Amino acid sequence: MLLAPSSQATRDATPRRARSSRRWRVPPPLLRDPSAPETLEGERILAEHPGEAGLLLWQCYRDVRLWADTPPRLRPELFHRPDSPQRRETTEGARLDPEMLRGVRSLHAALRGSGDRGAMVSAALCVAAAAERAGAAATAVAYTQLAATAAPAAAAPALAVGRVAARQGHAPMAETWLRRTIALARRSGAWECYGSALTELGRLREAAERFREARAEYRRAFLLARRHGLHETHGRAVSGLLRIALREGDDVAAEKYATGARRAHRRDHPERGGVLLDVAEVELRHGRHARARALLREVPVPADPFEQVRVLTMLVRAAGGTGDRPAVQEAWHRATGLIDAFASDADGARLLLGLARAGAEVLEDTQADVAASRALLWATRAEDAALVEECTTFLARTRLPPGGEGG
Repeated sequence: MLLAPSSQATRDATPRRARSSRRWRVPPPLLRDPSAPETLEGERILAEHPGEAGLLLWQCYRDVRLWADTPPRLRPELFHRPDSPQRRETTEGARLDPEMLRGVRSLHAALRGSGDRGAMVSAALCVAAAAERAGAAATAVAYTQLAATAAPAAAAPALAVGRVAARQGHAPMAETWLRRTIALARRSGAWECYGSALTELGRLREAAERFREARAEYRRAFLLARRHGLHETHGRAVSGLLRIALREGDDVAAEKYATGARRAHRRDHPERGGVLLDVAEVELRHGRHARARALLREVPVPADPFEQVRVLTMLVRAAGGTGDRPAVQEAWHRATGLIDAFASDADGARLLLGLARAGAEVLEDTQADVAASRALLWATRAEDAALVEECTTFLARTRLPPGGEGG
C-alpha cells in the first residue's frame, strides 16, 4: 500500500526546492544610476565630450544598446548596411583619443557585419579603459555596461562593470553588477570571476566599515579559492581578512593571515606594497620593531603623498622601538613636510593626529603634543567635531615617565 507523503515531509522538501531555484536567479542589469537619473539615456557622455566627439560616442552607445534589445532575426535588416556619409564625416571630424576612435570603429564594424559579441565586448572595454584614463567617468561606466549588454550571459563583462562602478564611487550599482557576476559565474563555472566578485564585494563592505559583512565575503572567497585552486583570489581574500583583523584589533587572527598574505604577494606583485604595510603593522603590534623596519624598507615609494605619510608614520614607530632616534626625527620631518605641502584641513588633521600617536608610542611626547595641537587647530578650522574630540582626548592623555614602557 502506497502512503501519501506527510505534510511535514512536504514542508521540508518545498523550501529546499525554493532555495535551489533562488540561488541561480540572475539579478537584472542595472543600466542607470538611481542616485543620478538622466533625462536622456547616455546624456553624461555628451556632457563629458562636447561637440562631434560626444555625438559620435553617444550614437555608438545607443546603436549597440538598440542592437542588444533587438530580436536576432530582425538585426540583419536593421544593422547590416554600410555607414552613411554623415556618419563617416562625423567619425573623421571627431577629435577623439585614438584608442577610443579605434574602439568605436570596431563596434560599428561588428554591428554592420556578423554581430560578433566577442569583438563588441573587446571594443567597448577598449573605449571604457581610454575614457577612464582621461577622467571621463560616465563614459567609462556606460561603455563597460555596453560590453556587458553585448554578452549578457558572460560573467567577465559584468565583473568589469562592478569594478569600474566601485572605482567611480557608485557603490549600489557596483553591488548589483557584482551580484549578477556571481550568479552568471556559478551558472557557467567561471570561478575566477566568482572569486573576484566576492573580493570586490568585500572591499565595498570594508570601505563602508561593515567589517562583519566584509569578513564574510572574504571568507567565502578564501574557501572558493582553496576549493578551485585560484591563486589570485586566494591572495586578495587573505589580504582582505588581514585588513579586517587589524581594523577590529584581532591581533591573533592578523598574525595568522599575515604569513599567507605575504606569501601570496611575491616580488613585482602590484599590491605587494600595501600588503607589506599591513604585515609590518602586525609586527609593530607584537613589539617586533626591527622586523617591521625591515619590511618597511621593502615597500616601494607610494605615488600618493598621504600613503607616503602613512609609511613614514609607521617608520617613526619602528625606528623608535629600536632606539634609532635620528631615524625617528628624519621620518618625522619628512612626514610633516608632506602634510604641510599636500593636505587640506581635515585630511591634515587626521594625518597629524596619527603622527602624534606614533610619537607618543615611542615616548616623543613633546613632538607628539605639538603635532596634536596642530591637528586640533586644523580640525577646528574644518569644523569636524568628532576629530576635535579625538585631538582633545589625546592631548589629555596620561604620559608615561621617561624610561617607562612604550606601546
